[in-house]
Order: sequence, then structure tokens, then C-alpha cells
Amino acid sequence: MRTIHSMTLFLNERLAALIHAVEAHFIHTSIENIMKNNLNLDFIHHKDLPRVVELIVEATNITFDDSNSAIPIIALISKLLVQQRIDFIPGGSIRKTENGNTIGKLVFTSFFAASDPNQPTFLIYELVSIPFQHGSTRVRLAQMPAFIGIDPKTLQFVRWSTAEASSCDFTLMSSCRQTPAIRKDLQDNCLYQILTDSPLSACRIEAFSDSVFLHRIGQYWAVSTNSTTKCHSVTTSDMEHHKITNNEEITLPPVALITTHDTNSLACDRFYLPGLPIKLGTTVSLIHNETVNPIEEDFINLQSMIGNSTHWAKLPYIPSDMQAVVDFISSTPKPETIWG
Repeated sequence: MRTIHSMTLFLNERLAALIHAVEAHFIHTSIENIMKNNLNLDFIHHKDLPRVVELIVEATNITFDDSNSAIPIIALISKLLVQQRIDFIPGGSIRKTENGNTIGKLVFTSFFAASDPNQPTFLIYELVSIPFQHGSTRVRLAQMPAFIGIDPKTLQFVRWSTAEASSCDFTLMSSCRQTPAIRKDLQDNCLYQILTDSPLSACRIEAFSDSVFLHRIGQYWAVSTNSTTKCHSVTTSDMEHHKITNNEEITLPPVALITTHDTNSLACDRFYLPGLPIKLGTTVSLIHNETVNPIEEDFINLQSMIGNSTHWAKLPYIPSDMQAVVDFISSTPKPETIWG
């Protein structure tokens, strides 16, 4: 019995030492990352996480929709970190603990981006620049932001570039760490002309080299190719067993929106579109002829709308050789200015 008791004490001590080493490792790694400006909350003990999350959500007044997300909520909250500091507070005297002597405490101070209840609410939209054929060249709209937020009451807006939106997750969070300045000059902007279905005199285009472009928009696939594409509708069983079907051939125009159902996919010459699960309440609207209408068809021929539109008549285009010169000038570092 004494031997068993001694072994139990020994194992408990070893287990406590192991747990302490693991926790210390996470703290050390967290501190190293914070010193490298990789802000994180990895130093928080797992038992304290639920209470910490509750306090942060309450203080920042930001809502999270993580019900259908595989991302832990603590990872979403970490995206709101703006600044962190670590301070060492020495103790008045050395205090002995089970894990050794304590000479002081490490204090982690974290600053988060918080929503302002007095600030107007902006409707956030992701912008997808779909390539299209312009003359003999395959192009797409240039200088488009990744996301745009619009205040429907004042028509003020904010825009995020791809780099600015890297820390944002608008599908799961109601705010973002990077908040660009609110702009009021929407009337002279390419986005304003797009939203109001006006001639695109303020828009610019750039060359697009890939022959196939695919992007999911809600329950639709945005498809853009350099020519028409032949496809067939297939089901999941078609991919596992041989089967004779009477599926008719589907010919997609160069630019189109098409939906695929949960049990039906689309097999095309140069790409494959899997079936999308049906989600209620998600609709896609189309701005055309100064009206906004929800799309109810399974297929929209965008190529015919672009081809018959007079909006593109004077759309400026930068040739590839001139674009190379512009890119070279933009990438050349400016000489240092020496003040006398």
C-alpha cells in the first residue's frame, strides 16, 4: 500500500509538472507572437475562455454568428485585436507555490475594435469583378474594392481593399478591425455609376489572362470564359456507377449566372460545378435598366446584357504594352529626398 501511495504521489507530481510545462509553453509562444506583432489570445487558460469571451462580446457590442462556422469564436474575437502590451509587476515578496517560487505577475493588456452605438449602420457588400470580352480583349473592371459598405439613409460609404479586408469576416462578425474613412463623394465614383445603372464613364478596366473564371455568389455560380462552353447536368450517382441518361447538352455563354441544385452538378469541358445546398432567405438581385429585381431563374445570360448595353461604348482600356510601362513606374522605388 505504501508503494502504491508513493507511486500515486509521484505520478501526480509528474502530471502537475507536465500540465505546467504545457501551459507555460503556450504562454511563451503567445508572448513571442505578440512581440512580433502577431496579436493573439493564446495566453488565456482554457478554463477562463468562456468568461473572457462573454466579457469581450459585452464590452465591444459586437455580435457573432458562429452557428455554422468551423472557426472557434475565440479566433473570431482575435481578429478584433488592435494592440497588446505585456507588463511585469514584481511582487512585494517571494511567494512559494506548487510550481515554484512566484516573484511577480505578468499582465496582458489587450485593446479591441469596438462598435459605436451612435454610428450609422452600413450594409456590407462583397464586390466580384467578373471578366468579360471587350472588343478583342478579355478584361475586367479595375481598381475595385473587395468590400463596400453603404449607409442607405445618407448614401455615405466605406470601402475595403483586399489587404484591409484580410482581418474582416463580415459573414460571421458585425464589425471589422480595419475601418476606413467614411466617404461622401459617391456621385463621381465608378461604384455609383454601377449601382445607378449609369454610363460607366468613371470606370477603368484591366486585362484578364485566365481563360476560365468561377466564383460562387449566393446560390449561383458566376461563370466567365473566353468562349461558349458545353456542359451536362450530372447527379451524385452518375459519378459512382455507370448509367444511361438522356441529359440534354447545355451551352453556356461566355458570361453567365447559373445555379446548381444539391443533387445536381454541372460537368463542363473545362470545369466542374458541384451542387449547392439550398438555403432559404438568400437571394441575388440584378440591377438592370434602372431597376433592382431578385433573380428567380436558374440561368441568367449576362453576355447578352453586356453585348446590348451602351454603357460600355466609351469604356477606356489600357493596352498591355502601356500597362507594362505603368506597372514598371508604379513598382520603381522613389529616390530619397535630401533637404538642404
